Amino acid sequence: MRLTLSGMALIHLEPCPVVVTAFAGHSIRFAELVLRMVDRKPDSVERAGYSLIRFDAKGRPDMDRYRRQSEASIRAHQEAFFDDQGGPGNIVDMRDRFTAMGGRWTPSLQESMLLEQAALGRTKAKTLRFDDETFDLEGGHQAPDPVAEKRGTRIFDELPFPVLCDVRLRKLHQRQPKATPAEVPLGCPVDLVVLATKTTGATCRLQGHEGVLVLRDDPTKDLIPGRVITVKPERVWSYQGSTYLRGEKVANRLDAAALGLVPLALKAWGLWDPKDCYWGEEDQPLEAWARPIVARGPRPSFEFEACLPGTDPEDWESDPIQVAIGDWNSGRKAQAIRVLEALCRADLRCLDAHAHLGAFHFERHPERALMHYQVGVAIGRLSLGSKFDGVLAWGCLGNRPYLRCLHGVGLCMWRLGCFDDAETVFDRLLWLNPSDNQGARFILPEVRARRDWKDFADAEKAEL
Repeated sequence: MRLTLSGMALIHLEPCPVVVTAFAGHSIRFAELVLRMVDRKPDSVERAGYSLIRFDAKGRPDMDRYRRQSEASIRAHQEAFFDDQGGPGNIVDMRDRFTAMGGRWTPSLQESMLLEQAALGRTKAKTLRFDDETFDLEGGHQAPDPVAEKRGTRIFDELPFPVLCDVRLRKLHQRQPKATPAEVPLGCPVDLVVLATKTTGATCRLQGHEGVLVLRDDPTKDLIPGRVITVKPERVWSYQGSTYLRGEKVANRLDAAALGLVPLALKAWGLWDPKDCYWGEEDQPLEAWARPIVARGPRPSFEFEACLPGTDPEDWESDPIQVAIGDWNSGRKAQAIRVLEALCRADLRCLDAHAHLGAFHFERHPERALMHYQVGVAIGRLSLGSKFDGVLAWGCLGNRPYLRCLHGVGLCMWRLGCFDDAETVFDRLLWLNPSDNQGARFILPEVRARRDWKDFADAEKAEL
């Protein structure tokens, strides 16, 4: 249930004028969520806090106890952040932590997702005001028993699919082991595999290990899922079961072989024969790009293994990529990025996540988009090898994520003025997918003519 800001302000008044007779003698769970707004609309949850408010026998909230616990929680966070335990020698002062723990509750995974969706306005929730029957001011009417009501009603009518998608992904994240501070040697450079970015850094995995930790850094500094960064640790600490690291970044590279991934399997689909394809009218000559491909003759055809974490095999609509696209098109861009990076954290081999991250960044940040696309291409090449000469037909759905990544690399290279590299990429696309469902044959002449990407894009928009 949702409580208005004015209602929460009344509860915090001293002395508190609110008496909730239905809550007399009970502890009520509250969740406070801080939202990021974009164009005055909620976009994502930046921070969440879960607290308990106890009510006395008359139904009045014990705000003195709540304030003591809140202050203790703030002091405990400061001690953890500054690594100051406040005691002499080996004695650790835990009084603030125990006091704070008495005023907190931990939601289940489903509860936290439901609360986030309600705060973002994606799920309907009842709003409680002091003129409702559930609350009354001192001297007001008697409220009904909420426990009896709860047996016959639900706060949320249904669990929407985007919530189910996030629940599945978070369950996969919870299964990932966590690194310990002992695994991170101070002063010695360590390689970290970036899994997902955060507002204050990135979730990473120690190279050669399965343990996950959090790197405190500026997330805008080329922290891309699938890249490997070398960090010289300056400080390592543990808080609430997670390991945190802060240090100097000395290198940032793309090294798919160092990611420790099992290459995606390739399924053989027999021979692809150019004689079975349509190359235009019989009385028309072959286009220049198609001649060497036809002359090469039949080649083996393959399909990439599908990799899409968080999908229910029995529900064809359970596609996190579609959830991310829906969020992006609805203006919830930060949420869309979060869903895609959650896929990367669950399995870096999800090439479609890299492809769509590149697509989302392409308009404003082509350099960053290029890095996302390059990660997807590099992970795909772990399966293909350096001498792959087969066909990856667009008609095989498993091939589309890799082809999207390769096409994105070509577009970024063209836009950034790297014409030779762009030409190589688009030529490679035609050899891999001769049916050319992505239109590389139309782009290649423009690239070879060294036509500026912006001029071409503006001309295309003018024709629409």
